[in-house]
Amino acid sequence: MKRFRDCRETPRAVSAIRWAPAKTPGPTGNLARILSSLLAIGTVTSACEQTNRDQVGAETLASLVEVRPGDIQPLVRATEARGVLVNMWSTWCAPCVEEFPALRRVGRAYGPQGLATLFISTDLAANRGEAISFLKAQGVPMPGYIKAGSDQAFIPALHPEWSGALPATVLFDSQGVARHLWEGSVNLEVLEASIRDLLKEEPREP
Repeated sequence: MKRFRDCRETPRAVSAIRWAPAKTPGPTGNLARILSSLLAIGTVTSACEQTNRDQVGAETLASLVEVRPGDIQPLVRATEARGVLVNMWSTWCAPCVEEFPALRRVGRAYGPQGLATLFISTDLAANRGEAISFLKAQGVPMPGYIKAGSDQAFIPALHPEWSGALPATVLFDSQGVARHLWEGSVNLEVLEASIRDLLKEEPREP
């Protein structure tokens, strides 16, 4: 049974995977809520009589958007980027926290060339506040994303070769095809070379 776990073993990489997932309908259902939340950020206000707990709850709802297994493909395609880097992480995963700043630098460096970067937390509800604080400290634009639903459904939805080890990073092309999967902390030279190769390609027709 697959579940999320800290990757303390030798990382493995699955490269150039030509997995073409089934076509997913356009942004509907939960994805529509994800996209609408982008427009709604900043509109959550708190009345003077609200308690601190209410205020924290409102901030959490505004800052973390739930991503379910069926949302992954639509979310990747909705970026309309030439390449999409999806990183699965958690505040309790030491390797995730250690590599996070480097992935942020990669995202900023290749963003102008057409790379979108999505960080999806696997933290439990009790740790959402910590996840939000960490993302803000790293300068990640809000809202952030957090996994929702069962591990058993989410893991193969992201990539069929993923064991559930964290951190995990997947590089998608513009059509949502997973090109590379890295389990454990990714080698930055290999990652950047893969990104450059993908961004050089001619965009595919939908």
